[in-house]
Amino acid sequence: MISSSEFVIVAQPITVRRIVIAKRRQPLFSLKHIGQRARTFSWIVFIICCATRNVMAAPVQRHKANNSPTMFEDELPTEANVDNEHVHLEGGGTGDRFRDVRPKWVNPCGGILDDSGIDPDAPPLEDSEIAANAILDVDIALNQMESFKNDFVRSLFRMDFDEMVRTWAHFHYDWLPAYEAVPKAIGAQLVPRQLQALELGATLKKLYLAAQTIAVGLEQVILDRAVYGGDFLEQFAATENKLAMVLCSLQMAMIEKHVEPDADAVRQLMDNKYRDMRSASGRNLRDFVIVRDYINLLEYTHQVLQHFQNGPSGSQSS
Repeated sequence: MISSSEFVIVAQPITVRRIVIAKRRQPLFSLKHIGQRARTFSWIVFIICCATRNVMAAPVQRHKANNSPTMFEDELPTEANVDNEHVHLEGGGTGDRFRDVRPKWVNPCGGILDDSGIDPDAPPLEDSEIAANAILDVDIALNQMESFKNDFVRSLFRMDFDEMVRTWAHFHYDWLPAYEAVPKAIGAQLVPRQLQALELGATLKKLYLAAQTIAVGLEQVILDRAVYGGDFLEQFAATENKLAMVLCSLQMAMIEKHVEPDADAVRQLMDNKYRDMRSASGRNLRDFVIVRDYINLLEYTHQVLQHFQNGPSGSQSS
């Protein structure tokens, strides 16, 4: 196994400046591309504004490029080049560069922080009711991913999603949810003994943290597609919004179950070498892995919540 944001984006100052200068060299009012340029320009302006408020403390310096050929956008990544596509940064860890701004995956429901809003005289919800409420947003998120995953993969890797999953089945990032948190492969069904061993409260905590970890990666995917350009920016923004709905549902379920979540996922989970990647093919592979692991998490969450919705004697259906 290879280990290789209210919406807040923290941008690398030098990276953003370089991209903006490059845009100025191109005609601004091309009739053929005016719609696309307008959307790109608005994203760039938004990112610059965010970067002005949330500029990172440590300097960023790119190493001099070597004489090796540049990887093209549509080049299929290989194991040999993935590890060499990271940009090295000066200074300490990621935590030294980000200001203390609350990410959108922290307290996703907004002002709801505890069970003080629950009527103490109301009877507690059964596990089946809690699960039935939470599973609705999970299914919405799954349907949204199904609507664009194949187009995304075909556009970048010239193969369908399932073939890409098989090709890179061995490739994982150690900062994304591990098998212990999501004990299944994408497309697989859990066996009864796995489900029967679960307790709703503890399971909700694991699902919540795993979904937050995916949100850390999605934030960077959206940032890079806004700065560097690329298709599917709107779809990834929609994906992030659906994930926020899932997180809110899980948060509400924990409140109903009187369960305290573990510590929130932080941006430092995703190291700089996975954030500032100079190769488009390297970024595309990273984005695919995040999408694949997100879909697998949604599948797992659906199956687990469906188990609790059906009750201990209920049967599992897909």
